[in-house]
Amino acid sequence: MHSWEIVCIEVDEDSDYDDCRAITTLGYRAPSLRKKDSDVVGARIHQGHSDFHVVVDGERVPLQADREEDVHFYARTLDEDSPDDPLLELKSCTQYEMDEHLQGVS
Repeated sequence: MHSWEIVCIEVDEDSDYDDCRAITTLGYRAPSLRKKDSDVVGARIHQGHSDFHVVVDGERVPLQADREEDVHFYARTLDEDSPDDPLLELKSCTQYEMDEHLQGVS
């Protein structure tokens, strides 16, 4: 199964969480940038329909799914919720799109 590389995220700045549960949207290239709701990505991982990963120091790190309050799925790379999750170090999708646009202009 193909694994999609997550390249950007959007975070709810008003979230009660300081970890991956605050992520609302995940962006990946397929081949242009596509965005999916964090709940959708988490559910697709949980159900075995899709694989996603981030690249950390040149290595693919797979995303795993978890559930918040047995209602909403979300994705993370670490076994436990942590503000140090590499997924949280990605650019915002807005910034990623701006950087991509500027690369195309030069």
